[in-house]
Amino acid sequence: MQKRWITVNKPIGYMSMPADFHHLALLQQGRPRHRKYDDFWFRHPTMSPGHRAKLFAPFDALRGFSEAVSSKEVAYEARRQLSAQQRDELERKLQTLSRLTANGHLARENVPSVTAEYYLPCSDMFSDAYGTMGQYVCTSGTVVRIDRCSRLLILSTAIICFDDLFRLEGELLRSSGSAV
Repeated sequence: MQKRWITVNKPIGYMSMPADFHHLALLQQGRPRHRKYDDFWFRHPTMSPGHRAKLFAPFDALRGFSEAVSSKEVAYEARRQLSAQQRDELERKLQTLSRLTANGHLARENVPSVTAEYYLPCSDMFSDAYGTMGQYVCTSGTVVRIDRCSRLLILSTAIICFDDLFRLEGELLRSSGSAV
C-alpha cells in the first residue's frame, strides 16, 4: 500500500502531509481560539510580556561567552623592574620573615601577617597579553613558611615566587628595623 502525499489547505511551513494523516482535521482547524473568561482562560491566563521575558533571562546560549568578554576587560601591564635598592630591601624583609618563621614554634609565636604585592602573568591563552604581560595583585595573609630552596613565600592565602614579588609590608617588618 502506497501513501499519497497531499498539501494541507493550511500548510505548516513547506511540509506536506499524507492523505490518511490521522489528525488532518485538527490540523486544518488551525490554532485553538479561546474567548476571554472561558474555562480555559481561567485555568491558563495569558502571561504578561514582563513575566515571559523572565523565562528566557537565565538562558546563556554561548556558555562561557560572558566570562570570556569580561576577562578581556582586565588591564594588563608589563613587568616592572626593581631597582637594586628595592631588591636589597625586599631581600632584608624576606630574611627577617625567614628568622621569624624558622620553625613551627617561632611561626606560631610570632604569627607574621604581611601584605604582598606580586606579579601575576596573564593566564588567558586567547588574550594578546598571554605570555608577555600580567597584572599586579595584592594579597594579605599570615606567613606560613619561606622556602629558600624553591624561592617561594608561602602565605595562608597564596604561594608567591621571589622573582614575582614586588612589595612586602607588615607590622613585624616595621618593628624589626626594616623601613617600609
